[in-house]
Amino acid sequence: VPVDRIAEKYKRTRSTVYRAVHQHKAGGAGRFPLDYVASPIFEREDADEVILGRPMEELTKHRGFTQITKAALGELPEPMRALFKQPAIPDAQVHALFVRYNYVKFRAHQARQLFDKYSPGAKQVAVFDGFVKQAKDLRNLLVRIHLPVVLSVARRHMIGETDSSFNRLLELLEQGLLVLIQSVESFNHVRQKRFDSALTNRLLARYATSAPAGSGASPRQAQRKFNEGDGLKRLTHIAAEAGVQLMADR
Repeated sequence: VPVDRIAEKYKRTRSTVYRAVHQHKAGGAGRFPLDYVASPIFEREDADEVILGRPMEELTKHRGFTQITKAALGELPEPMRALFKQPAIPDAQVHALFVRYNYVKFRAHQARQLFDKYSPGAKQVAVFDGFVKQAKDLRNLLVRIHLPVVLSVARRHMIGETDSSFNRLLELLEQGLLVLIQSVESFNHVRQKRFDSALTNRLLARYATSAPAGSGASPRQAQRKFNEGDGLKRLTHIAAEAGVQLMADR
């Protein structure tokens, strides 16, 4: 609704309406979680240039696609295959993406600290929103490019199981997706250099305690089946609930 119409309806000035909008946005910003892994480089005067100066096109340049066996991909329903066929980005670039991800959250935190308590300015809110958008985009990217690791570890875990059904694989992928999202949030890029190794260890630990859903369930629950389209829907729904966009924009 145009600001002029709102101002006319409530008999207020345009500036009053804008002030209300900015205060509402600032209130939402105050509740937005901004946990980040700090690094000494974040405090440098040239941190923006050093960390944000490198083009994203350079950081996401890849050398083909992550190697997943054709058999593993072939066992997935067609709609799910594209999800797990992701670019193979070199470790150094992945590490740089994690540094960048935590830095923009740090910068968003700084921007929020500068908000005027009673009348946050439009520029202050816009700066905060800009860094938050970058953080969300980077989080989505980091989750997507590591989906092949989840599939690989899930398939490896199923080798020793009697249940090799699609339902069982989907259970493991759902659990693994949550582990992946949590791992992206908590990865310490200062102490650790390779995210895929840390993720693999966390996935193995999670799967070690995972039993098929049919174990101990009622016969009705154990017999529940899902069609091929359900896999993609369930994974994208789980990701969306965690604030992650699993499918890249076309």
